[in-house]
Amino acid sequence: MIAFEHNESTAMLNEAFVANLPPETDEALILICKAYLNWNAQVKPADRIARYPEYVEAFSFLVAFGRTRSVAMDVPQLDACDRASSLTLIDLFFHTVMRDAVTRVGDAFQNRAIKKYADLLGSTFFYQFSKEDLTKLHALINELKSELWKADDLDDNHKARLRIRLEKLQQELTERRSDLDCFLGLIGEAAVLTAKLGRSAKPLVDRIRLLLGIVLKVQAKAEGVPARGLTRFLALDRDL
Repeated sequence: MIAFEHNESTAMLNEAFVANLPPETDEALILICKAYLNWNAQVKPADRIARYPEYVEAFSFLVAFGRTRSVAMDVPQLDACDRASSLTLIDLFFHTVMRDAVTRVGDAFQNRAIKKYADLLGSTFFYQFSKEDLTKLHALINELKSELWKADDLDDNHKARLRIRLEKLQQELTERRSDLDCFLGLIGEAAVLTAKLGRSAKPLVDRIRLLLGIVLKVQAKAEGVPARGLTRFLALDRDL
């Protein structure tokens, strides 16, 4: 299997590379694409056709990663009978995915900066998330996106709406927030999923409940009230 390890001659995909990918989807996509581009630069042009299977491995890894993270991608159709054209499509695919991820990261950074200064100028009250809180939230959102992909009984339109909502939520995660509205909107989403999927919604709803448990603990601390008073209201306290 290809691994994206940097060395003098090649770059091959291994478990360590996958395990060390950042939890943020777009940051991980950028790292994957940069690793591919660095690896591809080491391959001699005359060797590309002969190493076509390795390119397909890299391409398949990126597609699989995008699907597990519910990333919208325009995946090209490769043609093994025309390897030269397929290699061009693979190169373009990696460049496009990286460009889109870089754009989203840049937009998110700008939005966070604007919100940070708007909060600073407009209010002295804020909710404070720890770095550990943010790490857990990123992990839960990634798990939600992964479970969303597996939810065969959920229609594609609903999947797309929820995926976009989760991506936006993940991009807006900051240590300080003036409101928690973007999180609390997931309460209604959990109810809708339960109504549509019944018991099959449990993997999704469980992660929403755990996510809200973290958010409500932060809210309780800021408001000066016991955390279990809020989590019990949403039947979340048994998960904390």
